Amino acid sequence: MNCLTVQERMKRLNSGLPIDRVPLLTNATVFSGNFARLTAEKFFCNMESMFHSQLMTRSLFGCHGAPSFSHVNWVGESLGSENTYANSEFGILIPQIKPIIKSVKDAEEFSLPNSLNTQVLKWRYEFIEIARANGFSKVAMTAGSVIEMLTQIVDVSLLFRWMIREPELVFKLCDQMAEYLLQIIDSDIKQYGVDNCIALFFYPMEAKGIMSPRLVEKYSFPYIEYMHQQLTERGVSNYNEHLCGNHNENLLFFKNLNLPSRTNFSLDEKTDLLKTSTYLGSDYIISGNVSTKILVSGSIQDVINECQQIIEIGKKLKGGFILAPSCDLPPNAPPLNLYAMNEAICKYGTY
Repeated sequence: MNCLTVQERMKRLNSGLPIDRVPLLTNATVFSGNFARLTAEKFFCNMESMFHSQLMTRSLFGCHGAPSFSHVNWVGESLGSENTYANSEFGILIPQIKPIIKSVKDAEEFSLPNSLNTQVLKWRYEFIEIARANGFSKVAMTAGSVIEMLTQIVDVSLLFRWMIREPELVFKLCDQMAEYLLQIIDSDIKQYGVDNCIALFFYPMEAKGIMSPRLVEKYSFPYIEYMHQQLTERGVSNYNEHLCGNHNENLLFFKNLNLPSRTNFSLDEKTDLLKTSTYLGSDYIISGNVSTKILVSGSIQDVINECQQIIEIGKKLKGGFILAPSCDLPPNAPPLNLYAMNEAICKYGTY
């Protein structure tokens, strides 16, 4: 079954060439810290531990993809919001952010830092250097969505009220966030080279049932288009677009972005695999979308059955397919259920 190495398989997939079997991406970030029995502080604040715990998970479970800088809410923390690290009897808890902007006055007075020297950004650059020293040359650059990044510095309920009552204030903050992300992106491109950079976009706020379609069109879509335009002008050609939540009604918008061939669209379980591939066409890779609920609470056989159904659809997608959880692998997912994903590929994922 494994005629190709992990590296060969992904290289061929990204080039649009036939491969031997479906690849597996696990998005096992904080999960890896739990699996390695690290504390929250040891995982989030020690880059060697963050990297090597993910490398261990990757090796043990036959995963594709590189370890990633997994400091949750790092953009908000770098702009002054407070991140809290905590543990429970079950392991690491996802950090909770305390937004720095709590009032209209705070928003009006908010300004960007004069440098990219905050502690969390130092950790990010340290992680990148560790990864590159271990053969992972690609640098992941968070590029949006701008609205999603704003929720790391402004409380969500407050942001929603301002979208109705203080639109100019929201646009001001969006402009600042876009500028800040581009500052970091420009620094990455200068330091590592544009061909080594991958732009990451996450869209939980734009999903159905979170923001109204009217607010998405007013506040989100223009900045999504702007950020992609800016990246294109800078020569970025590698993209990963995560459609978090239900994006079935937004697919035409993403199609019209005209993203480069071999862009990877990773899907939530609420976004239809076949519909997405049909809308976007055969130039794009689709990954997903194993239910995180099943990965946490299902049996091994439940996971295998879920993966089988998804694999049987995914193998038919002309642009290529990767099996992956619908979002980050939950930290409390049983390790045997990660094994079950690989087992499903062994049984059903051969081309």
